[in-house]
Amino acid sequence: MISGQDLRSRRLDVGISQFQFARRAGVSSAVVSAWELDKAYPKPPVARAVLTALSALEAAKREGTYAAPRKRSSGSSRARRATPVNVPASVARRAVAAAGSGAPTVLTAFSGCGGMAEGFRMAGFSVEGYIEVVPEARATFDRNFPGARCLGEDIRAIDEARVKDLLAQVDIDVLAGGPPCQGFSLAGRRDRDDPRNHLFRNLLELADLVKPKVVVMENVRLLLSMKDPDGGMVVDRILGEMAARGYDASVNTVNAQDYGVPQFRERVFIVATRRDSGIGPLRFPPKTHGVNGVAPLRTFRDATVDLAPLESGQACETDPLHWAVEHPEHVLRWLRDVPEGMSAHDNEDPAMRPSSGYNTTYKRLRWDEPASTVGTTFGMISASRNVHPKHTRSLTVREAARLQTFPDDYVFEGKWGAVRTMIGNAVPPQLASVLAGEIKKALG
Repeated sequence: MISGQDLRSRRLDVGISQFQFARRAGVSSAVVSAWELDKAYPKPPVARAVLTALSALEAAKREGTYAAPRKRSSGSSRARRATPVNVPASVARRAVAAAGSGAPTVLTAFSGCGGMAEGFRMAGFSVEGYIEVVPEARATFDRNFPGARCLGEDIRAIDEARVKDLLAQVDIDVLAGGPPCQGFSLAGRRDRDDPRNHLFRNLLELADLVKPKVVVMENVRLLLSMKDPDGGMVVDRILGEMAARGYDASVNTVNAQDYGVPQFRERVFIVATRRDSGIGPLRFPPKTHGVNGVAPLRTFRDATVDLAPLESGQACETDPLHWAVEHPEHVLRWLRDVPEGMSAHDNEDPAMRPSSGYNTTYKRLRWDEPASTVGTTFGMISASRNVHPKHTRSLTVREAARLQTFPDDYVFEGKWGAVRTMIGNAVPPQLASVLAGEIKKALG
């Protein structure tokens, strides 16, 4: 029986992916992967099938009758748009049932691709309108909420007459939004003078215009430690301006994993109720997942186990969002033997460690724990905790969307870089739905 290294070398010489080769041989990718890593050897009948398939491919290559399958792009300007298979972009809209008569209403600003809105829709709200400056995110929102009105692009330049006209027959119960967090986040410069830190005022100015009963503002946890240019706390400035407008607010620090999201994701939700609404104070509801009698945390395995197994450069033929970036061979060598939860920086052989980065980079997730925070760089194998627990590659778009709890029928519009950014920046719909359900009860 040939060694795993020889098997892999001969397969790569043919030019076929591990996934496609396993299909031709009639075995699972796991069998081929274990053999190539010299971790396990198949029983003789399986081994014969694999070697027969390999010999047939080598013969076809020698005769010039075999063409290696094309691999997917990693996201260049030529990448195919992320719309459903065989559905023209002009008509690819998501089919969702309209909210029932008398359903509470929500308007979202800084809407992104619609994570917050999807959570409110799941809780029974009617999504009436949205404001979003990024074209791809606007297009995505429009595809998934065909009944919602676009009230404008830049919240700093809203046409008040247009907003009043579009909402003339609608009372808005909830205004929800997540102003850009780059100025507050460790992932950005955390610059107290960053003009994006003050976009919350534009959200409150919109509240002055539409007069919702409830205002929801979402942001990163580090908002709570950010100071403004005058040395005061940004969160105190936000609460003070809400109070001046007649709203009483609560500050809620939550972790998405505690509410059924298969991902560690800490966020702050400021929930403000208008004093004359009769609703009273609102807080994020108690945890639904974790320990002490609630449901178990949802894990990476829970969210993705039914997806096709893929290695670097492979693609699922039935799911256009489930395809793996092709990574450099030297990076794959660093990571192939790294166990789940560990990093290539932990390799005993210094030659098998990356030359730069931290031990949170080139790191595998764990199957039976929630994933780490899904960011906008989840397609980069060198970014923080983006390596699949078993397969040697970064996360696919489908896996990231699942970890963010977007339903599989959610339509994402734009090139791959834009889609990754939208997913990484989104509020997990499942997390938003928990708060939306609490607000709906309060609204009666």
